[in-house]
Amino acid sequence: MSLKLLFFLPVFLFLPALARAQATNEYERGVMVGYAYAKTHFLQLGILHGQHYGNRQVPSYGFGEGIELGVLDHEVTLGLKGFAEYHPFQVLAARMNALVYLREDRLDFRLMPEVGFTAMGRATLLYGYGKSVAGREMPGIAEHRVSLTVTFFTGD
Repeated sequence: MSLKLLFFLPVFLFLPALARAQATNEYERGVMVGYAYAKTHFLQLGILHGQHYGNRQVPSYGFGEGIELGVLDHEVTLGLKGFAEYHPFQVLAARMNALVYLREDRLDFRLMPEVGFTAMGRATLLYGYGKSVAGREMPGIAEHRVSLTVTFFTGD
């Protein structure tokens, strides 16, 4: 797989979801900010398009894209991600991430499922496991990770 394809894969995976979210009024939009620890500290920023987050209906689900910024071996590491999340109940959450970590000398593509707890999609605490599936694995990023995200919806 070429490096250019790996770079754009997370974007292409979620373009259909974004088009649908923009075409219908039933979807809510939100901005996600958070923190992840995977042997390295990462700041997370993202955009979420989802359904049923603002009321008591379950399940709720969403799609989005974002970035992760961290410092690994004194160099800035950028992670581009696309994700899909599902909350079967008001307190349980699952998220599937497609992540591409970039540094000037490396590219690391990972698929990372995460499970954990949520407060109706507003605050989410997740544990994830992701192994490199393509590219050159960055040894400073662990396979296990814990993340905490807070979502601010535009309709609030």
